[in-house]
Amino acid sequence: ARQLGSRGGVSIYARLPLTSAAAAVGEANLPRLAADIARAAPIDGFVMQGEGVATPPAEGQTVTQIRAAREAAKTLEAANTREAATTRAATVMAGAAAIDPRLRLLIAAPAPAVSGPAPDTDRLLLPAGTDARALAASGWLQPATSGRVVVGLADTSAKEQRREIRALQRAGATAVALCPWKAGDSLALAPAFSAAIFPYRP
Repeated sequence: ARQLGSRGGVSIYARLPLTSAAAAVGEANLPRLAADIARAAPIDGFVMQGEGVATPPAEGQTVTQIRAAREAAKTLEAANTREAATTRAATVMAGAAAIDPRLRLLIAAPAPAVSGPAPDTDRLLLPAGTDARALAASGWLQPATSGRVVVGLADTSAKEQRREIRALQRAGATAVALCPWKAGDSLALAPAFSAAIFPYRP
């Protein structure tokens, strides 16, 4: 991970499966586990399972505002009084943030949904099959918020994935996820990725 980060310039996220981790160490010890991982591993953040929220913030959110929202989840007891669907993950993340407040939280939604990241989440990863038009209609693909919503692509041919990327860009999406990533498809997919300003233009 350190070589990938220092030489390749990529961000490294540690996946923490909350349900199985809680079975192993106990729910109350999850923040401490996250802190131990943050202390030992050269990572940029965590990927945890969770849900998003339906309504986007009116003017987007700054990193400082996201961190402040996460501060409210420092205890498991606080989770019972907060509305964000990702409260459990944010509570666990508070343990890691005590070691390094720069760490980011990426929530992986279990099923396609018309939603975006909760106030205490940096990004929401939506799986393949997400309705881009409905996502755009909800307001999540506006310039202030689209960078925080990552839409997964179906495991199909490079040609089909390229078509899907273009459709997502037309809807306003600026972040897509390739899982699995096939190194041999990189050249074929490269033209579909653009540094052009929002929105996508044919």
